[in-house]
Amino acid sequence: MAKIAYGLAGEGRGHCIRAIGLGLQLIEQGHEVRFFTSGDALPLLVERFGEQAVHHLPVPRFVYGRRGVAIGRTLAKNAKFILMRRRVARPVVEALRSWAPDMVISDFEPVMPSAARSLGRPLVCFNSQHFASVCTMKKHLSLVHRIRSIPIALLARLFLGRADLTIVSKPFALPLRDKEAHLVGPVLRNGLKEAVWEPRGTHVLAYLRGATEKILDELFEGAKKADLNVRLYGVHPSGAPSHVEAKGFSERGFMDDLRTADVVVSTAGSQLIGEVAHLGCTTVVVPEPGQIEQDINARLAATLHGNIQSVRVGEFRADLIQRANLGDMPHEAPFDDGANEAAKLLAHWWTERVRGNTAV
Repeated sequence: MAKIAYGLAGEGRGHCIRAIGLGLQLIEQGHEVRFFTSGDALPLLVERFGEQAVHHLPVPRFVYGRRGVAIGRTLAKNAKFILMRRRVARPVVEALRSWAPDMVISDFEPVMPSAARSLGRPLVCFNSQHFASVCTMKKHLSLVHRIRSIPIALLARLFLGRADLTIVSKPFALPLRDKEAHLVGPVLRNGLKEAVWEPRGTHVLAYLRGATEKILDELFEGAKKADLNVRLYGVHPSGAPSHVEAKGFSERGFMDDLRTADVVVSTAGSQLIGEVAHLGCTTVVVPEPGQIEQDINARLAATLHGNIQSVRVGEFRADLIQRANLGDMPHEAPFDDGANEAAKLLAHWWTERVRGNTAV
């Protein structure tokens, strides 16, 4: 079995949930996996895999302004990081050299690909962002939005270069234009695979970040009118009304709140869109201003999944919050577990690689 170094971006929860899902599959196959990240992902990975298996890794982060993600400041701050990534990777390379991993997996961060090249190890790309470079979206997106996706594709290429194996996890059935890449569904954690949506008339689940907190007043008013509490993740405003419960992120707690919510209000990250599409729960996605990928995600979700609608921050209104319509509940889950699919692809690729090296 293989030793696997797994690097991932630490922003939000999507990269982390992907890493947990695939990591569990790889460990079950008998591989030894060590994770490298920072930010939001660190505590969740430690909770799941323990401190010995999780290591700090500096990774690029978004810079937020008053109106959301400040694209110019984000590029300026991270340009130096990207240009200096080989220097940043040096201590990681030295730490990995003694452990001698057999392969490196990277989820949208630039340090581990550089480490893989320095160590002469194969690189596996497993993320959601590569959809912009390996999928065609002409059928579902306007020309303007296809042009807007180009920076995502360029950044993914800049971060990773050319991977030995590319697997994209996305909650949309999109045609592949890169025939060497693989598209799988979203990661469905064990408790979610067999779960069903069971709204209980108790609460709205809201997961917000950055400038999306500007919808809070309308959200709180709408929930109150519908006689629902708000279970709020991501932001913790001071002076929130009594029907609002600000919650720290817990994998199990979030999942339970998700499957029992009457309505979900969330940013437009790929992972959560996949989860609500799988469950079929009524959802309003609000892309973070300035976050190009989320804007594209929101448009694709509203087009391809009937239970999801998309609104911009300034368009969110209280009347979007309503109790679940039980007549809308019958639902056929549209995805297989992306982590399981990715693990099978990786296992086949690794077996063929080892077999080829042995033959030589």
